[in-house]
Amino acid sequence: VETRFIQLLLSLGTEEKFKPIENRILKYNLEIEKETQKIKSEITTLQNKLETIKANKDRYLDSLISNKFLSLERKKINNKLEELEQEEKQAKTQLYQQEFAQNQKMGELIPTTEFKEALITLRRDYDAFSEEQLQNYLTQHIKQVVYFPEKLTLQFRQLPWELEFTDPTATSPTPDKSAKQPIFV
Repeated sequence: VETRFIQLLLSLGTEEKFKPIENRILKYNLEIEKETQKIKSEITTLQNKLETIKANKDRYLDSLISNKFLSLERKKINNKLEELEQEEKQAKTQLYQQEFAQNQKMGELIPTTEFKEALITLRRDYDAFSEEQLQNYLTQHIKQVVYFPEKLTLQFRQLPWELEFTDPTATSPTPDKSAKQPIFV
């Protein structure tokens, strides 16, 4: 089992085995980038709203300074300034929330190059790895391994999904059509 597991890991560093994983990563990253663009659009809208609010506040403040108003007129202008300050606080809060959401989404992007380099490093350096180095590598990159005679499921730390691999040499009953299909065999 361990030998087959290691051989599977080593094979993931080849173009043939990595390409389907890379395509899935790219598709995933594209979805994240689309969501990020929506958030960026909302951020731009909020920034424009804040600029408009600040310009309106400045106009009202300038009018208070330059004109002599009756107390009723001053009160109306001060009330409008308070409304604008409240709108500004709400817009800033929304802006901070959107910026936080954007940073979270950007953190979900999977660096394809780093993932590929990790697989290639294992493939390239496996023969020179000591048992401890191999253990460190596996601990650093693999979150979970689930083995059944007919399939192996890997959960890499960098991927939010599991990868399933079927064993074509395993004898198993007729496959369940409703079960998850492997990414590749």
